[in-house]
Amino acid sequence: MKFGASTRRKALINITSLIDVVFLLLLFYVVTSTFLERSGLDLTLPAASTTGVARRDEVTLELDERGRTWLDGRPVDQASLESALSEALSAGGTERVVLEADERVSHGRVVEAMDAARRAGASGLVVGTRPREDAAPAP
Repeated sequence: MKFGASTRRKALINITSLIDVVFLLLLFYVVTSTFLERSGLDLTLPAASTTGVARRDEVTLELDERGRTWLDGRPVDQASLESALSEALSAGGTERVVLEADERVSHGRVVEAMDAARRAGASGLVVGTRPREDAAPAP
């Protein structure tokens, strides 16, 4: 004899909406979190083109492997670099500096020159390079 067959239903929990909520919370935390930024100098690199014309509205700062510094073709000592850059920028009516450093110049000297340019009031800094011999020509 059977007294009331127990028809037990399994409890099903639909977790689809729970997954959606967790995903939205994760997305919220990723979007609103702040990331640490490394301090450094901003570089504005020039765009290269096969028909490009060189601009002459900038100040050129050259560093050679012997430790000498040249500003628009004139030698300048490291102690007076910032003031010479400031004068050259105001005389030329520009805020751009082109930094051309020999490949054997130490990284520290290049960073010091970039820092001096920033303190002198330069808002744009372009690192001068030369094209590679083995580089393919631009289309």
